[in-house]
Amino acid sequence: MKTHLLPLAISLLSISLPSMAETLVLKDGSEIEGTILRETADSYVVEVPFSRTIKEERVISKDQVARIRRAQPDLVAFAAIKDYVPTPDLLDAADYKQRIDSIGKFLKEHRLSTKFSEAKEMLNVLESEAAEIDSGGIKLGGRITPAVEYRSNQLEIDARIEESRIRSLIEQGNLLAALRKFRSFEADFRGTQPYLGLLPLIQRAIRSHMAQTEAMHGAYDKRVAEREAGLQRLPMQERLITQRAIDDENRALETRFNNEKKALSGWVTVDTYFKPAMAETLAFGRRELDRLNAAASATPPDLGELFRETLKKIRSGAAKSEVTASLSAARSARMPEKYLAILEAAAH
Repeated sequence: MKTHLLPLAISLLSISLPSMAETLVLKDGSEIEGTILRETADSYVVEVPFSRTIKEERVISKDQVARIRRAQPDLVAFAAIKDYVPTPDLLDAADYKQRIDSIGKFLKEHRLSTKFSEAKEMLNVLESEAAEIDSGGIKLGGRITPAVEYRSNQLEIDARIEESRIRSLIEQGNLLAALRKFRSFEADFRGTQPYLGLLPLIQRAIRSHMAQTEAMHGAYDKRVAEREAGLQRLPMQERLITQRAIDDENRALETRFNNEKKALSGWVTVDTYFKPAMAETLAFGRRELDRLNAAASATPPDLGELFRETLKKIRSGAAKSEVTASLSAARSARMPEKYLAILEAAAH
């Protein structure tokens, strides 16, 4: 019987184990954190994170291991939800539902966890905020704006929402997307406080984008010459294939450039091997800086305040002549149609 039991024991040890984070404490005092994927009679196969996206498998001899600290399942599960509260700004109802469902699952599966009370408190916060979002409120600047407050000041709050998204793009270093988004933001919210507050940052973003483009433009001839020299070093067949690929890429860049110009997008996509886009960006950037300098010194009507005060007059039952005058002032100030329609609907 013993001759049959030993192979069976080794076979059982060789099967895959449930994935769970562990720490192997080695006899030399060092530690290896990872997930034990498989175990044999004399070793562990451990999946170790090499970076955020890359993992490697390591075989660790059992002779090297002093002990194993196994992560508790509830703590592993809680680690996946621990940052759900406080919530970031501008989550929608679907985002809240996903977080609520995940925490609900944790509470159901880990009733005896030391993190149960903390998870319960997180769930209460999420459910409270979700109720406000479902009723038309939003979270902005770290606080919930109830629906009634949002509707009373919708134009300026919408402007603040878009402003925060543009600031976020700039913080991420995505200057082209930020500058393009500012163009549409400006069309809807010129004259609001968020617009005026954003102008200095946008001007800095333009200068930074232009500086990057200027450096790219200045090195263009050298870059092209180096590419050509590299081509000449290739065998004839490879050179022909590479040249065709370059020609195809140039045609694609030109097509994109022409399409962006036709679409009047303003800011075109810059590429290291397409000089016209660089020249266009530098010329357009200079015009934009001049235009925004003038905008910064202008004193247009505050559209956010105009919307808020007009709606207040309508709701308070002000005289028809006052309401009519406020609506006329809103039209004269070029308030976007969306918000004029809200005021006109409230007035009827």
